[in-house]
Amino acid sequence: MTRNLDRRVEAVTPVETPTLQHELDSILDALTADNRKRWVMDAAGSYVQQRPDAGEDPEIAHERLMTRAREAVPKIPAEYDSDGSEQRETAVDPDDIYMNEPFEP
Repeated sequence: MTRNLDRRVEAVTPVETPTLQHELDSILDALTADNRKRWVMDAAGSYVQQRPDAGEDPEIAHERLMTRAREAVPKIPAEYDSDGSEQRETAVDPDDIYMNEPFEP
């Protein structure tokens, strides 16, 4: 897969809020702990997909982060569920999560 390294713009900014620093550290920890879906560039510039060692459980960052996200959002009360099945929808407006300050995980 080619990478867009020639036409890409990146921005860097300090993160000074301790809560946000903690959140970023937690996300980076999940990404670097991934031993199944993560690719690492070796010294020759080739990418090697990570695999769990023998007897080691797979750690997949996407699954870990999705679990955290689901646990952080309240479920819709059962009385709003028409068929009694588990709700995947939430009672939270995404704009409330991303647009309002301060962020509280």
